[in-house]
Amino acid sequence: MRRVLFLFIMFLQLGSIENLAAENRIFITGGAGFIGSNFLSYMVEKYPSYKFVVLDTLTSGSLENIPEEIRNSNRVEIIEGSVLDSSLVENIMTRITHVVHFAAEVDVLSSINGDDVFFQANVDGTRKLMQVLIKEQDHIERFINISSASVYGNYEEGAISEDNMLMPINPYGASKTAADRLVYAYGKSYDLPVLSLRLFNNFGPRQKLGAIPAFIARALAGQQISIHGDGKQQRDWLFVTDTARAIDLALHKVPFSDLRNEVFNLGTAKETSVIEAATKITHEVSADPGIITHVPDVPGQVKRNFSNSEKALKVLSWEPEVSFDEGLLTTIAWYKKHPKRCMEILKR
Repeated sequence: MRRVLFLFIMFLQLGSIENLAAENRIFITGGAGFIGSNFLSYMVEKYPSYKFVVLDTLTSGSLENIPEEIRNSNRVEIIEGSVLDSSLVENIMTRITHVVHFAAEVDVLSSINGDDVFFQANVDGTRKLMQVLIKEQDHIERFINISSASVYGNYEEGAISEDNMLMPINPYGASKTAADRLVYAYGKSYDLPVLSLRLFNNFGPRQKLGAIPAFIARALAGQQISIHGDGKQQRDWLFVTDTARAIDLALHKVPFSDLRNEVFNLGTAKETSVIEAATKITHEVSADPGIITHVPDVPGQVKRNFSNSEKALKVLSWEPEVSFDEGLLTTIAWYKKHPKRCMEILKR
């Protein structure tokens, strides 16, 4: 009899845990973009009881980034709109429990040519989310701001830790720095459940902007790959599924007091030069290495940055699992299967 009673109590406890999990509703801004859509796919598969609301302007992001079975799922609601629309954001945030904020303008070169849209989307958009979070914080458990290593600018020596000075060298980096510090300031002022993840150079399937997809698309087409300057710029390339895992851990890590108003670098602590990445890509697709050419460098380009992510390992128990070479093979295979995306990249 005691055993039956014990099992019954355990059944009730497990049921309550499942019911609690079923109430998790995650709001993903920029969820149709490169990293956002990969994160959505990861979470939908891993947590079958969770529900998701995606908000995206569908300008740089695309519905095609979200697999059809996810688009058609009754667990996923996709809304075309902007984080600048306060009433829309407020309507969404009244019915969710967690926020992961990806939405941003991210093209460094475009930011140098004209920065208005970057500060509107990246700074004003983040500020509007913070203002709504103040009103809705009673039922929102965590707000994860997706920041960027661009906040650090150039560092000539050593790996970059979270304690390094923030010295952005282009308008995009300045806008992400402002957003990063806005989240921190609002968190401190209003005791909000926020944290920021500073991502180093992400790459992987579905990416449209950035060096890796441009190199792959051009190599597959046998077109010229243009390298700014000597190509010795060092990058810390992080595969996108490793980023998704880190965000997942940040959403679920307990106690939250270890994360509240903290920042975490996400990188591999390994450097690969731009020219080395281009050379690897031409080799893997059997393209003529002579298609790699050099063009004059442009101002505002980071020469070197790579991450010290020991804090993420210590607090989140996270470390990258996918090597650059392994991730590159997976990424190349994806683009070979998606010639339409390659054509979109070539038209830029």
